[in-house]
Parts: sequence; C-alpha cells; structure tokens
Amino acid sequence: MPFKLTSRLQRWSAVLLLVACLMLPVNSVSARSLDDIQEEIDQQNENLNGVKSELSNAEAALRNAEAALSNTQGEIPRLEAEIKQIQAQIEVNRLQISEATETQKLKELEQEEREARQVRAIKSAYQDWRTREVSNPVKSVEEGVKHQVYQAEVSGRELMGLEQLALELSDLQLELQTLDESTKKLETQTVELADKKAAILARIAALRSTVNA
Repeated sequence: MPFKLTSRLQRWSAVLLLVACLMLPVNSVSARSLDDIQEEIDQQNENLNGVKSELSNAEAALRNAEAALSNTQGEIPRLEAEIKQIQAQIEVNRLQISEATETQKLKELEQEEREARQVRAIKSAYQDWRTREVSNPVKSVEEGVKHQVYQAEVSGRELMGLEQLALELSDLQLELQTLDESTKKLETQTVELADKKAAILARIAALRSTVNA
C-alpha cells in the first residue's frame, strides 16, 4: 500500500505540473518555433564572433601602445604616447562592452530556446499521459499495479528533464547578471579614462604654451 500511494503521488504531482504549464497564457516564448529561435541563435553567434575578432585586434593595438609608452622619452612625447594608450584602452573597453551586450543577447535567446523546449516537453508529456489514460484502461488489479509503476517511471523521467531545464535557465540568469555588472564597470572605467585624457591634453597644451612663450 505505501508503494501504491507513493506511485499515485508521483503520478499526480507530474500531472499537476503539466496542467499548470498548459494553463499558462501564450507569450513570446510559445509564439515562436524552436527552428526560428535556433536560426536567431546562429546569427547571434556570428555577431558575437565578429565582435570577438575586433576585440582581439584592439587588445593587440593596446599592447603596442603600452610598449610604445614605456619606451618613449621626454615629457610631451610621453604624454602624447599616454593619450594613445588611453585611446586604445577606451576602444578595448568599448568592444568589451559590445561583447558583453552581444553575449547577453545570445544568453537571452538561449533562455528563450530552453523555455520553449520546456513548454513543448510539458505539453508533449501531458498529451502522452492523456493518450495512455484513454487507450490503456485498467482491467485488473495486477494490470493496475503495473500501470502505476510505469506511470511513476515515466513521470520521474519527465520531471528530471524539466528540472534540468530549470537549472539551465537559472544558470543563464546568473550569467546575465554577471554580464550586466561587468558592463557597468567598463562604462565607469571608460568615463574615468576620458577624464584622464582631457587632463593630459590640457597638460600638453600648458607645456607647449610655456615652451613657446
């Protein structure tokens, strides 16, 4: 009897979860097909790879600017070299922000894809369950026990799949939060670099004015 009760609880827990999802209002997740979402994911991957390539070139330019700065002599030349280094760093920051933005778009698409798969899996599982209920009526106590064992196993597999999708969605949310925080830090650093560049330009102008006086 305890096993029979447990099987029923597992079975109806799964059914309630499936029905709850089926009753959710239609939204953007269910409005688009998985193929459409996957096509957009592929395009977004191309966009992200393009930004990464630009970022790699910008990082190389920054390393060159830093090397030039370390080898430059004289106050004004060093200040000019520092401006070039700052400009290169600002460009790297700009592309890092772009990379974070494009990555966030990709993660959001992946989240939409997983949610769509989750909805489809739930609906499919519910429809399969309903079909089995109609086409396989219980004819004996023995068949009833076998049916409950089977339902418990199927429900368990379905729930494990849904739990895995839920974990993936949770991980994506954390990644999106991290990307947002990283972008804000880069934007703050870029503003600080722009202020530093302006101060150096003013210093160069003052030095040149003194030399020409």
